[in-house]
Amino acid sequence: FQWNIFNYGRLRSNVRLQDARFQQLLVDYFDVVLQAQVDVENAIIAFLKSHEQLNSYRLAYEASKRALNVS
Repeated sequence: FQWNIFNYGRLRSNVRLQDARFQQLLVDYFDVVLQAQVDVENAIIAFLKSHEQLNSYRLAYEASKRALNVS
């Protein structure tokens, strides 16, 4: 049986080091999650804009078709 009383400072430093590593990994994880959220929001916006553009093209096509039938 061995007491690590004399190693307390080293053990405490190791715990602090591991906690700092964990905190950094946690920050990195949240950065990745936030970036994924930004990417999803940008994709949704692009999707909605493409639908708006498609609708504009459809209206222009219908107007051109009507103009062709009138003339």
